[in-house]
Amino acid sequence: MAYIICALITLAFVLIDQSTKWYFISNFKLYHAVEYIPHLFNIHPCYNTGAAWSMLEDNPIILQIFSVIGTALIIYLLKDFSLKRRPLYSYGLTLALAGTIGNMIDRIFYPNGVIDFIQFAFYPSFPTFNIADSCLCIGVAMIAVFVLFFEQKDPVQFLPDWMKRQKKDEDDE
Repeated sequence: MAYIICALITLAFVLIDQSTKWYFISNFKLYHAVEYIPHLFNIHPCYNTGAAWSMLEDNPIILQIFSVIGTALIIYLLKDFSLKRRPLYSYGLTLALAGTIGNMIDRIFYPNGVIDFIQFAFYPSFPTFNIADSCLCIGVAMIAVFVLFFEQKDPVQFLPDWMKRQKKDEDDE
């Protein structure tokens, strides 16, 4: 049941991300900021050919590969998904997955890059972003808080099983 909740939340955020991108790119002038919530948010539809803060700009194949690898990694990490035992971690993974998928769709299907449209009115030099970026950042922050403050501090638990056995064998010697 928990995986169904994860899938539904991920799907909901991907749909919200894609529909808001479509709406703002279709109904607003590209590269032109419009005040949306005064002194807080502007709508500024634009294409971003890079990743966060335009890193790896104009390298779509590399970013597509990173998106697929990131999605696969998050899906692998879902093996530890548990809304009862690890809700912060589990919801963080869900948001990170939604954000990664949302931007991966843009990277694969939009030749101009990822569609961004949210701009901080009080800090216009901050990069423009979208719902997927927000999901990814919030999700990663939730995972970081969980790992730093709530997860057990035994570093061996993060090792793959084959390394744990080897480590245990070395301890026996």
